[in-house]
Amino acid sequence: MGFDWKKYHEVGEHLKNYSEDEAYQRAAISRYYYAYFNIIRRYFEKKHYEIHSKYVHQKLIDELKNSLDDNEYQLSDYLKRFRGYRNNADYDDKFKARNIQKTQKLIKDMDNILSKLQ
Repeated sequence: MGFDWKKYHEVGEHLKNYSEDEAYQRAAISRYYYAYFNIIRRYFEKKHYEIHSKYVHQKLIDELKNSLDDNEYQLSDYLKRFRGYRNNADYDDKFKARNIQKTQKLIKDMDNILSKLQ
């Protein structure tokens, strides 16, 4: 079966709640993103096909966006926004602290859609 990517969500929760320090908040967003990216990727590859690309993040977003399934299309939008928050957390000197709240909202929205697709 492989790694349980929901464990990364748990790590993100731990980091977010452990400290309000910016480093912990940034790391939380990153762990959340990778949890959901891999959960969605596993769903997509099980239903459609395996993605073999060095640009796997963008490829997954693009494939979901081109889906005729409204839920998959919506996931593409959520994942694209989530990736932007993760990029800010991982690469930018100026951290947008409000992204942690936006991430929490996206997680709820993605969980809602994923529950419909399972």
